[in-house]
Amino acid sequence: MAVLGTAGAFGGLVGGIAGPKLIAKIGDGTTLSVALLSFPILFLLGSVVTRWYIFYILVFLEMFTAVIWNIVTVSFRQTIIPSQLLGRVNSGYRFFGWGSMPLGSLAGGVITTISAHYISREYSLRLPFVVAGVIGLGVFLATRGRFTSERLESAKSHT
Repeated sequence: MAVLGTAGAFGGLVGGIAGPKLIAKIGDGTTLSVALLSFPILFLLGSVVTRWYIFYILVFLEMFTAVIWNIVTVSFRQTIIPSQLLGRVNSGYRFFGWGSMPLGSLAGGVITTISAHYISREYSLRLPFVVAGVIGLGVFLATRGRFTSERLESAKSHT
């Protein structure tokens, strides 16, 4: 697991270095849309790979994408939220963002435990990735077209 952890660290580092140039090139809206589509695709790919080094690359890409997502969303939030409210808004964002992670872990454990009664252990361990990927694709489809650079710029101009 420590080796896989380095994939996330390297992905985050590269995302932090390359992110601003990539975002400037393709725009905030496109960056968010690509990230929102990348997350579920990477989860679905993670559910089928059998080689650790391929999974390593997927973890790298996941964290690369997560850091780029954060660059855009945090910058956007800092731009549109009045400074006197920014601390409260950020704490709410962190509460729901970080607070939902244990719920996702719990859901993954429940899915694995229940499915292990009906399918092999190998497939029950992969199933949470499939479920997360399918839900992520649903979120992407439901929000497609909402993350445009024009809409983001319009929101910034109204502050």
